[in-house]
Amino acid sequence: MRRTLHLVFIAIIAIVAPAAEAAPHDVHVAAQPELHASAKTLFHYGRDYVVSKSCIDTSGFTPIADPNFNLVVYLNFDGEKLTAGGNDSRTNQTTLITVPELDYPALSWDKFGGRDTAEKKILDELKILFGEYALEFVTTRPASGDYTMVMVGGVGTNVKKGSPGTVGIAPLDCKNNNKNDLAVVFGDKVSSAQKVAFVIAHELGHTLGLVHVNDNRAIMNPGLTSETCCFVEASLTEPGQCSRGSTQDAKKILTENVGTGQGDQIPPLVWFVRPGDDALLPSSFSIEVGAADDLRVARVDLYVDGEKKLELDRPPYVLSLRDMADGEHTLRAVAWDFKPNQVSAEIKVTVDKRCPADGTCYLGAGGVGASCENGADCTSGACASKDGSGVCVQKCQAAGDTCPDGTSCLETAVGTLACVAGEGYNLSTSGGGCTVGASDGGTPLAAALATLLLALVVIGRRRRRRSASR
Repeated sequence: MRRTLHLVFIAIIAIVAPAAEAAPHDVHVAAQPELHASAKTLFHYGRDYVVSKSCIDTSGFTPIADPNFNLVVYLNFDGEKLTAGGNDSRTNQTTLITVPELDYPALSWDKFGGRDTAEKKILDELKILFGEYALEFVTTRPASGDYTMVMVGGVGTNVKKGSPGTVGIAPLDCKNNNKNDLAVVFGDKVSSAQKVAFVIAHELGHTLGLVHVNDNRAIMNPGLTSETCCFVEASLTEPGQCSRGSTQDAKKILTENVGTGQGDQIPPLVWFVRPGDDALLPSSFSIEVGAADDLRVARVDLYVDGEKKLELDRPPYVLSLRDMADGEHTLRAVAWDFKPNQVSAEIKVTVDKRCPADGTCYLGAGGVGASCENGADCTSGACASKDGSGVCVQKCQAAGDTCPDGTSCLETAVGTLACVAGEGYNLSTSGGGCTVGASDGGTPLAAALATLLLALVVIGRRRRRRSASR
């Protein structure tokens, strides 16, 4: 008995197909316009990132019994010869094409800013969307074993589709019985790397057993809207599909059909840019915090004396304070990613409304990126120097650790590791003195004198601070 292959697609252009191009009966057609971003509902994370705040999911999950199991998803950006018949990624066979053979073209990367940048954005977005499930994304065809393949590229010529607005099509595998499904995404018709990732997620969702739903936030909505963000529970566009009744809990279905994995185990980084620890400040001042993550920071919460004052979904992470009472205050920043991991940083400052007039205000140790002479000048406790100048840097433990933008975890000239912007840095850590290389034109004696002078300046500032605060 011949089985009917159900096809589904996601469309982002609201164009009504003429009668001569009416969709075949086994293709579900639904088109919605691509909406423009609304500042009230969207939060930007870089040039291409637009994600709804409602995507931040703080619910946990339980890993499957074998955490090493992963369903491999091969993202084929390089083009492939597809043959008609069957549905097998390993042999490039598919019923999605309308010709016996099709040279499916590679993705054109130029409009996305180049392959290296765009591919990373696509993979990072998919890791966020599927991070809690037992999926592994690869960009090289596996040598053996089962894998789902998503062809990404081209404009869909000679591929079955429901309307001119179609940007992807996939087999609907209600129970994810076939681990070698093949789906296609018309990447050249999508306007950004993040939207390419959303279309991949939608079509992959069908191969994993998900059908169309009505919620505009849902990845499985048949239209890509400005609110698209995540997998949610919602009503079906066609009740009864896959024996689901009228609603679909996408996360429950993915957990049943795929299993849960280890998720994102890497927490973000957070640090105070200003003020620094032990600062002496006037009654009105601003807090600025930096944050970074291996995928993307979801939000940063800012606290003053244990009370949350502000929740920020995008940089700059700045809080302005006015009329603060004299005395010691505790400032705390908490950074979250999307899975959700969190990390915090805390400093103490003293407010004295007389310090501007007395000339004793002191910003304390500098944050990452501030100029420094040794580690004592930096909130992080690490000062990297090169060509006669120093900058506060983040410490790191091993090559590949997550570092603030523009830096990477490298070995410095003194054999230690830090998040620096290139090779050749010397590193001074708090309590260790200042290491000066020969290229700086200094001598060991000059370095010692400079360190002593800086220590005296810092001590003098702190003494003035204590005097002014009495």
